Amino acid sequence: MGTEWSISTSGRLADKGIVTMPRRSLYACHHPGCPESIREGRFCPAHEKKHQAEIDQRRGSAASRGYDARWRRLRKMYLAANPICVDPFNDHPGQVVLATDVDHKVSKSKGGTSRWDNLESLCHTCHSKKTAKEDGRWG
Repeated sequence: MGTEWSISTSGRLADKGIVTMPRRSLYACHHPGCPESIREGRFCPAHEKKHQAEIDQRRGSAASRGYDARWRRLRKMYLAANPICVDPFNDHPGQVVLATDVDHKVSKSKGGTSRWDNLESLCHTCHSKKTAKEDGRWG
């Protein structure tokens, strides 16, 4: 006995036997007083840019956080010597994925250094996932 799906009697998708998932509900932008409704993220496009600019201003430039020309040279040398993602989350087992990012195992903000024994090569996906997991947000 199979389950019969009845999506709609309007005739469009139901007559063709196509089942579609409903779209995500709309919700309000998190910016105080904003009347915009959105389906994803926390802010509408106008307030997302403003929110990101505030974060960037508090965060400071890459150079002010120690990611200057010297870091770029070190990063390039490290990736040349360690070109494969270490895959800390086992997201791509059995695959060889090239690293694009060099990460501090102990972040600089928590006292970590840029010594080679505190660095690891990651693909961009793993680096973003690790940063979000540790910091709760990118950056």
